[in-house]
Amino acid sequence: MTADNEQHDQTYYYETDDPRVRLSERLEHLRASLCLEMMRLRKEKGLTQAEMGERMGIGQPQVSKLENPDIESSLESITRYLHELGAELAVGVKTREGFVQVSDDSEYKLKAMTRAQPQSGDEGTSWPKRQTTGS
Repeated sequence: MTADNEQHDQTYYYETDDPRVRLSERLEHLRASLCLEMMRLRKEKGLTQAEMGERMGIGQPQVSKLENPDIESSLESITRYLHELGAELAVGVKTREGFVQVSDDSEYKLKAMTRAQPQSGDEGTSWPKRQTTGS
């Protein structure tokens, strides 16, 4: 685990019964995790943001925005970014009935995650309650 990921794992999540707040927390977590992984891959390839921008045909400020979890980026931009690094975004949809991979990667298949038992107030969702971690 990288230092960036360790720092992110120490984020505090608060339990709530409000589904809008839980959705907001999930989106925040997804954006942060994806941005951290994108930065990790770029740095692993030894590229600066400016060099990444050259590969993508965009400027360094746009790369910075793509790597910023506080700025919403399009799926197309994220996919192009990852493609330039030799990576792909694997995407799936989870419902009560099951799991479907919607990305077209025939070599890599996502595995369905074990569902957590719904908690009181989860209104039928299968998302696990977030735990407070870190010090």
